[in-house]
Amino acid sequence: MLSVREDLETIARRIADAGPAAMEQLVLACMRMMAHEHCRRGLPESSPEAWEEEKRGLLYEASGQQWNLVFAQVAAPLLGLSVGEAMSHAAVKRAQHLARV
Repeated sequence: MLSVREDLETIARRIADAGPAAMEQLVLACMRMMAHEHCRRGLPESSPEAWEEEKRGLLYEASGQQWNLVFAQVAAPLLGLSVGEAMSHAAVKRAQHLARV
């Protein structure tokens, strides 16, 4: 939870700084689910290079809405809000602007 003294800009910077790592974790979790399904179906495994290229592509293609969700997930515990409430919070909007996504 945030201290009362932290201003909107400070909070937004904390969210923006944590956002890329959170997005990468989300992408990796999705890729692991896809890889599991490929293995289950007997499809060939991807090489580490292909895995990294796919991850970079998915991160590059993430939409503004996906970033908003990730920033809201980062912000919710900081702000003491639900993810839904955090999605429209000014600090999340500012974090998106700071992160240029």
